[in-house]
Amino acid sequence: MAANREDGWLESGRPSSASSEPIRLAPPALAWIGERVTRDARFSDFTVGEVDDSILEIRRPERSVVFARIDPAGRGLDALRPWFDRVLLGGALVCLVAEDYPADVGPLLGRGIYEVISPDAPAERLLVVLKNAFDLLDVRARAESRSRLLRRYRYELGELFEIARVITSERDLTRLLSTILEKSRFITGADAGSIYVVEGSDPDVRKRELHFKLSQNESVPYPSTEFVIPISTQSIAGAAAIRREFINIPDVYELPADTEYRVDRSFDEKMGYRTRSMLTAPLISHS
Repeated sequence: MAANREDGWLESGRPSSASSEPIRLAPPALAWIGERVTRDARFSDFTVGEVDDSILEIRRPERSVVFARIDPAGRGLDALRPWFDRVLLGGALVCLVAEDYPADVGPLLGRGIYEVISPDAPAERLLVVLKNAFDLLDVRARAESRSRLLRRYRYELGELFEIARVITSERDLTRLLSTILEKSRFITGADAGSIYVVEGSDPDVRKRELHFKLSQNESVPYPSTEFVIPISTQSIAGAAAIRREFINIPDVYELPADTEYRVDRSFDEKMGYRTRSMLTAPLISHS
């Protein structure tokens, strides 16, 4: 390790690192933090990120703990302004490096200040601060993820209840199918969708026909017309009707070579559209 105290920078690197390039750390006021992170094996989960004259960033994937040097009067907080958005979004926390808590903590409130650490704190203290800070960030991220999932679940449940209500009250088949398709698209986040109706009374579904009843598309206005095709496993809708099972395709342009069905690209080519993933579901009545 080589240290240059005259210009206020420390060059260091963990011996096990494959890179021969030195790591530029913050000036002496913060350099001790970066030095310990890069040299001490106990800090191997962390890396040194962005640095400048008053800020030192310690990273773990998608999270950051920012150390900022302030004086007893609380001056030095302006350097944190570029980090406010990340702090508010839950991607960063701030630790202040100071001899003691500032006399006025008012300016610290609402700025994501997690802890105040002394410049002469032992490595064990720094390790605890970093571990607890990143654990808190992880907990916040999981809580936000659960909150989003809960909101989505409530939304989807409401849409399913609406489908059930319409099924029991709507007597017009076209309006009923249109509502089912619309709500199904909303739940799955689909840009477009179509409904086919199986017609015919033959016990063998392969001897019936698929009636293209209606379609919806958020991106491309398209005046579709109704038509009838034979039920066959050569079409995705036909395969779903015959097998009475869901078909989930990540990319309809990349079907496996041994797949029976094929995709008709005529709509995409005509409208400049790109159909990608497709979920096809059989709607099976009690009868």
